[in-house]
Amino acid sequence: MPVNKMLIETYLKKLKMPQVAKTYESLAREAADNNLDYEEYLLCVLEQEVHQRENNRIQRGIRQAGFPVIKTIESFDFLAIPSLNKPRVLKL
Repeated sequence: MPVNKMLIETYLKKLKMPQVAKTYESLAREAADNNLDYEEYLLCVLEQEVHQRENNRIQRGIRQAGFPVIKTIESFDFLAIPSLNKPRVLKL
């Protein structure tokens, strides 16, 4: 393993940035293929980390809430309440 790669992964572990550790290489290839500059590449890497952290926070909150069953609007039975305006609810 190249020294730079080892250092990058060590630093990312110390900084607690696991999503960056998973994606920086593929994003670097993508950036090179699309002629992105350093700032655009860095933005993509950081966006991935932020999105993953937000998703983890939401999932952790749902787990900690201890809901017996996870329900989503997609699983709601609109036929059970015919007077409910489905398009209007989905628009909310």
